Amino acid sequence: MLKSLSALAMGVSLVLGSVAFTDACADSKIGTVSVPYVYSKIPQAKAAEDKVNKATASKSKAVEKLQSQGESLQKSLNDPKLDNEARAKKQRELQILQTEFQVKFSELREEQQKMMVKEKIEIDKKIEEAIKNVAKQNNIDVVIRAESLLYISNDSIDLSEKVIDAVSKAK
Repeated sequence: MLKSLSALAMGVSLVLGSVAFTDACADSKIGTVSVPYVYSKIPQAKAAEDKVNKATASKSKAVEKLQSQGESLQKSLNDPKLDNEARAKKQRELQILQTEFQVKFSELREEQQKMMVKEKIEIDKKIEEAIKNVAKQNNIDVVIRAESLLYISNDSIDLSEKVIDAVSKAK
């Protein structure tokens, strides 16, 4: 009996709480922002990617060189004129080269990811600041990520383009 009373009380409080929340939001202006869309359009995202690629270009070329060497060595293994000793030697060389390639490739990806995380943090700060400013300028009470929504009425305002403009103008 006590369990059912507390369950009933919890249910009533949830219903009343959601009604109160709905009433509070009824007078609010709601805006949405598609953050992935903003990222795809702002110049800072492309600049960050270019910066990371430029910083890791020499390592990237070294990895590409190892890959090319491995492909060349793999082709040479297909030569029917190779005797067993030469074939075994080339296979060992290929295994060593593949191991080196995997290590260098992993190091390169890890370095690129670390650098992109740092760049993304800075871009995120700019986007967040732009969202706040655009919301204030447009008297928006609540801003929600558009990709999180299942449904929203036509009363909401998409702020994505305004945020893109604001971030694009930021230094």
